Amino acid sequence: MKNTLFMLAMLPILLFTSCSKDDDLVIETQVLYIAKNTYSGDNTITGTFCFFKDGDYDPTTFKYTPQSEFYSDWEDATIKNQKGENIKSFFIGISLKGKGYGTYKCDPGTYYVVALVKNRSFGQLWKAQKIQVEKNKITRIDAIFGDMSAEGYVEWND
Repeated sequence: MKNTLFMLAMLPILLFTSCSKDDDLVIETQVLYIAKNTYSGDNTITGTFCFFKDGDYDPTTFKYTPQSEFYSDWEDATIKNQKGENIKSFFIGISLKGKGYGTYKCDPGTYYVVALVKNRSFGQLWKAQKIQVEKNKITRIDAIFGDMSAEGYVEWND
């Protein structure tokens, strides 16, 4: 009898809380990014991802200045547009080897992204592409680098 009374008392609470509008899942607009090579096994590598506003850029003009031990808060990435103007990156993120995707929470829109890694001789190797980010969706970037002996700009081929 006590169990029946308890269940009758709890029933309205369970019904009203399970039908709440707060349970609707809203996905944050964001980009997930990762750098990989074509080797087997855990092929993730450390990569730097530089985000630029939408534009018409010459990817061969990309320049990256990493943080130094003297200026740990300072890093810079620029690229030239077709008019020859230097455009500065507004967000730089890193995905670490073996740690999974990096994330960038952003507004919907079109972005130009440069993915940068170190090649075998510790030079810079990068590729670039435009991405479209939709509202309340997750956009994924997998930058896969095949020839780790190359240097400079390489085409983005998924």
